[in-house]
Amino acid sequence: MEKKSGTSSFFNKNTEDTRHLGRKRTYRKQLAKGEALPAYQAGYASLQAIFPEVAKQIGFDKKLAELALLGAWNGIVGTPLSLYTKAIKVQQRGAEKRLLVAVQNPSLATELSFQLSQLLSKLNKLAPQTGITLQGIDVKVGGVF
Repeated sequence: MEKKSGTSSFFNKNTEDTRHLGRKRTYRKQLAKGEALPAYQAGYASLQAIFPEVAKQIGFDKKLAELALLGAWNGIVGTPLSLYTKAIKVQQRGAEKRLLVAVQNPSLATELSFQLSQLLSKLNKLAPQTGITLQGIDVKVGGVF
């Protein structure tokens, strides 16, 4: 008589789980006795060592650079303006990158328009750290406040 395939795979799965737990217990006993190396000495890489490469492979490094640039906005504009403005995102328009900034009212948009070239040069001084060189700043009234 044939065994049901669902039943045998269930038992095989449990056997695999049991073997895994047995290996973990054995490793812990060896580690306690000083007979085994800790994982960081056994050739495993630390997360800190592999994170930059993994982030680059999945494209997360670009998002981290953008977040670093957005986080620098408050320090660049200063306390009075940072209370009523917020850097939203870096927009890609063809070959150029532009920073989208939300302001609370139209008078702040006018104030920022007078300072755009100075703000842009300050933001672009961060380009070596972030890898983002901006070509302009777009101001949006209302939004995220």
